[in-house]
Amino acid sequence: IPGSASAICSASNQLNSTSCTAEGLSSSSKWYFIFVIGALLFGLGGTPINTLGPPFLDEIFPPDKVTVFYGVMGSMSCLGPIFGFAFGGFMLKYYVDFSHPEGLDPSS
Repeated sequence: IPGSASAICSASNQLNSTSCTAEGLSSSSKWYFIFVIGALLFGLGGTPINTLGPPFLDEIFPPDKVTVFYGVMGSMSCLGPIFGFAFGGFMLKYYVDFSHPEGLDPSS
C-alpha cells in the first residue's frame, strides 16, 4: 500500500525517526500480501458452496422439497455473516488468554 509507512509514522508522531523508513513500508507490504492470499483462499473455499450447492440439493432432495432447502441455504448465506460479526463483536470484550494482563484495567 503506497504511503502506509508514512501514515503510520505520522500517526505515532515519529516522522523524523529512523524507524520511519522504507523498512516500515516493507514490513507492512508483507502483511498486505498475507491478507491478499488469505482473501484468495477464502474465496476459493467459499465458491464451491455457491456453485455446487444448488445442483447437489437438486440431486438429493425430492422436487417438492428442494425449494425449501434452496431458501434455507440462501437465508443462511445472508444471516451467517450477520450473526458472525455480531458474535465477533460480543467476543471482543473477552481477553484472548482469559486472564487479566498486568497493567491493563479491564474496566477501561
